[in-house]
Amino acid sequence: MDNNYGAENLTDEAVHYIDKYIKTIIKNTTKDFFRTANKHKKHGLSFVAFENPEEELASEDPGYEEVLMNSIEIKNMNVLISDPDLYAALSRLTDYQRIVLLQNTIMRIPLRIIAAELGISERMAKKHKHNAIERIRKEYRKP
Repeated sequence: MDNNYGAENLTDEAVHYIDKYIKTIIKNTTKDFFRTANKHKKHGLSFVAFENPEEELASEDPGYEEVLMNSIEIKNMNVLISDPDLYAALSRLTDYQRIVLLQNTIMRIPLRIIAAELGISERMAKKHKHNAIERIRKEYRKP
């Protein structure tokens, strides 16, 4: 039985198409990797979450008390914020702004679910997130 699908039977047009396709896959995969790796830089924020910070940090660790003071609880999880200026800016947000922003960005909970839990519309949840980001941008400026 003769197989007409061997590499020697590929036309130049097919080779060009396959080459272009593979390069597109590599480009998109690379772009997705760096987008995910640098996502925290999008808004200039980075968070570290601990379920039980008192147990996960030893009292001998430098700055132990300061780290524990700068935590915000979200859905029974403490989010530790090492930068005191960022912590202050987050603390000045309204409860809805803080809840929507942190649950959506850290816990990756969709806005429609957050809105349903808070008893507000999805559009209002988007507005709370937008206002929170704008307020942090104004208040939290690193030199």
